[in-house]
Amino acid sequence: GGVNGAVFADTWEWDGMFWTQRQGLPSPSPRHAHGMAFDPVRQRVVVFGGAAQILLSNLDDTWEWDGTRWITIVTAHRPRAQAGHTLMFDRHRQRMLLFGSGVDEVHEFDGFDWTKITEGSAPSPRSFAVAVGDGGWAAEIERALRAADPPIIVRIEGGRVLLDLR
Repeated sequence: GGVNGAVFADTWEWDGMFWTQRQGLPSPSPRHAHGMAFDPVRQRVVVFGGAAQILLSNLDDTWEWDGTRWITIVTAHRPRAQAGHTLMFDRHRQRMLLFGSGVDEVHEFDGFDWTKITEGSAPSPRSFAVAVGDGGWAAEIERALRAADPPIIVRIEGGRVLLDLR
C-alpha cells in the first residue's frame, strides 16, 4: 500500500488488539491498488497485481502470506496486469475470485492456477470495488465515487454473472 505518493512493501498483522510489523523475505515489490483477500481453507492471504511505483506500470504477479513468510506463486495462467481490481474468497466454491479493473471478466484462483470463468457477460468494468462472499454468492458493491451512484449487486453462480440493479 501507500500514502501521499509513497508506495510501501511492508507487511503488518492485526491480532485483534495490536498491529505488528512482520518481516518475511522475499516479499512482494512495493505496490498499491492491488487485490488482497484471505483464503480460510488454505489459511493464506492472497495478493494479485496492483500498480508498481510508477502508476502506469501494473503488475500480474500472485503472492501468498502463510502467516510467517511471503511466497511467490508461479502459475501457468494469470489475469492481465491490472490495478484497482477486486479479489474475494468464494466459500462455496473454495476459490478466489478476481473481478478486473478496466476489463469485463472474472477469474478464479484455486491455489495453483488462474482460470478465466467469464468474458463479456461480467459487469461493466469498474475500479476499487469492494467484494464480500457468503456461501457461494459474491456481492460486488461499487465504491461510491458520487453519492448518487446506486450499489450494484453481483452474484456468481455456475460461472455465470447475474446482476441485480436495485
